[in-house]
Amino acid sequence: MKKLISILLVGVILLAVSQVAIAEEQNISLFANPIFDSASVTLNQRFTAEFTASTNEICATIFVSSCVLQKQSGTKWVNAGELSVPSYVATNTSGYGEIKNYSGEIPSGGTYRLKVVFRGGNETVTRYSNSQSK
Repeated sequence: MKKLISILLVGVILLAVSQVAIAEEQNISLFANPIFDSASVTLNQRFTAEFTASTNEICATIFVSSCVLQKQSGTKWVNAGELSVPSYVATNTSGYGEIKNYSGEIPSGGTYRLKVVFRGGNETVTRYSNSQSK
């Protein structure tokens, strides 16, 4: 009976560890953010990014505090430089939406994505865009 319980326990631990690894690989947040209900950044083929975020309470400001260009190198993503953030700052609201074109800031010859940090109140959340090739 002890052996069966030990085997089951090891199986549960291995399953839990594999789920954490999958979540981290796919950039899924493992912990709920106390302010942000959702946040996302989408990059289209013309390298125009759409930023959206919503919070579960009214925030004095919601904005994009950081935008990093990442380039694919094999199976990994490496930082390729800081991009300008959208100038828009939402005030006294629970929603943020902005569009910014980055085609002039991204060099040709690679597959890229954006790593974006949204700030609302005293909280931040990091999101990654889909990838696009240029």
